[in-house]
Amino acid sequence: MRGLRAWAALILAVAAASGPVAAAGVRDIALLRADGRQISFRVEVATTTRELSRGLMFCENLPPDRGMLFDFGRDDVRPKMWMHDVPIALDMLFVAGDGTIRAVHENARPGDDTVIASPVPVRAVLELAGGAVRVHRIAPGDRIVGAGFGPDP
Repeated sequence: MRGLRAWAALILAVAAASGPVAAAGVRDIALLRADGRQISFRVEVATTTRELSRGLMFCENLPPDRGMLFDFGRDDVRPKMWMHDVPIALDMLFVAGDGTIRAVHENARPGDDTVIASPVPVRAVLELAGGAVRVHRIAPGDRIVGAGFGPDP
């Protein structure tokens, strides 16, 4: 039993040291607010089961112009997100297939296992550093373009 615990601790330590999983690629996206203002972000795109399940776990710093886009590939998903092993606050934007932001969850608490579910079917979730929604005045109805949502910015 003691050997098993040591092995599990080693696996967790390696995972923590490795940071977020390397995703399908890094892409530039633009968030287009209803008032015409455009905000640029560079995002890691998660599409595989491993990438989608790992996300930003163990990520200790997320610059304000970076994020992760969880693309589920179809517009009828009701994603359930959580903050297990995520040590920083995140804002979550629930995005329809046409790039329209359908719902927003601000400042998800670090390490919280409470499920954060999309209230409506969407294709993707965009995670940004906590506070980005407030700073940029992002709201449902705004849109993202790039990374498979309309033309690249």
